[in-house]
Amino acid sequence: MSRRLFPFRTVMSLAGALVVLATGFVTTGFVASAAPTAIFSENFNSITQTNTGTQADTGLRLGAWDTVSGWTASGVNAVHDVDRILGAEKDIAVSFFYDNVLTMSTGVA
Repeated sequence: MSRRLFPFRTVMSLAGALVVLATGFVTTGFVASAAPTAIFSENFNSITQTNTGTQADTGLRLGAWDTVSGWTASGVNAVHDVDRILGAEKDIAVSFFYDNVLTMSTGVA
């Protein structure tokens, strides 16, 4: 008897699934949105490297006790950084050492 009901149950299952999908019970309302945009970007190239040295093995310029325009630094010997490009160009990466903290002087609007 269950063999006879197999095709019927299969058809009913498919029909039920189609009804659920058609009425939107399973799917949520799809919302197409624009690509995300950055609300903040900082490259730290405005940093003034005051106490510089050279990183072993790479030759990259290091800085300590530096100042960054638009930022307030706190902590022991803040700010530490490395210029990731050899030569005249800048690509500064700030390094957070020990208890160093950088706080934006003005918030993001």
